[in-house]
Formats: sequence, structure tokens, C-alpha cells
Amino acid sequence: MPMKRRRKLRIAWIWLLTSSTHIILIVLARLELFNGTLLEGLGITALLVPYGLHWLGLPVLMNDGLTGWGWAAPNSFGWFLSVVAWLSLHLLIAIGLERLTSGSR
Repeated sequence: MPMKRRRKLRIAWIWLLTSSTHIILIVLARLELFNGTLLEGLGITALLVPYGLHWLGLPVLMNDGLTGWGWAAPNSFGWFLSVVAWLSLHLLIAIGLERLTSGSR
């Protein structure tokens, strides 16, 4: 197998591992069993991107972020941008980890 193809395959596996781990942590954080723990805090990371983009002025929250009772939920555009941003970040992490773990060339 050529070196370039092997490298891309390793990046894909690392990306899949980091992405699936993050998704599992988000799903586990939604369980009431983990309320008030660090795991619940990790589950909120899915909301970081829409709230950051809302702060920059993009319309990514329901009712323009005005709820009167708590945190506004992201709209579909906000969720889409959140997924794209997190998967991109996981890809950058996978590329970095692959470079760190690859042997000397």
C-alpha cells in the first residue's frame, strides 16, 4: 500500500475515533444520571459554536436568542454549522495526531 494512501487511512481512522468519542460523550451527557458532573459540561460543547456565531451576529439561534426563560436553542442552520465546525476540528486534530505519531520519513 502506498505511503500516501496509508497516511490518509490513518487520518480517517483517527478522525472517526475522535468524532465518535465526542458524539458518545454528548449523548451520555443528555442522560439524567450525569447531571451536575463534568460529563454534563462536556455535553454542552455542541452549543459552543452556535452561541459564538450568534455573538458574531449570525442568525443561528431560535427567536434571535431571546427566550425570556433560559438559553435559546440553535435553529437548523446553527446545528448545521455546529456539526461542520466540530467535524472540521476533529479532522485537524486527526491530521495533527497522525503527524505526531508517524515515524521519521
